Amino acid sequence: MSNFHERLKLLIKQNNCKYLSIEQATGIKHYTISTYVNGTVEPDVESIIKLSKYFNVSSDYLVGHIDTIYPKHVNDIYEKLKTLVLEDIEGFRKELIKFKNSNKHYITK
Repeated sequence: MSNFHERLKLLIKQNNCKYLSIEQATGIKHYTISTYVNGTVEPDVESIIKLSKYFNVSSDYLVGHIDTIYPKHVNDIYEKLKTLVLEDIEGFRKELIKFKNSNKHYITK
């Protein structure tokens, strides 16, 4: 879990969080969060889960097992959806051009 404290520190900085705000949301004491950030104490599983939910990242990312915020299957789904959306847009564009070309006599400039 060597990357945990670095990842936690980064997430706190990126989200401009205060330890007391994290404590209020997760129930993890602010001084405990400080020990996690400093790397002097390793978190228990419950704390890892609470913090990953708080920052909306996977626990695997938080502890340094993976380098993407979400698990690989979530990233794969995102890429497939993005492709589908682009295909849909391209298909719509082609249909619109066909419609325009077949109805030129109705379209005024």
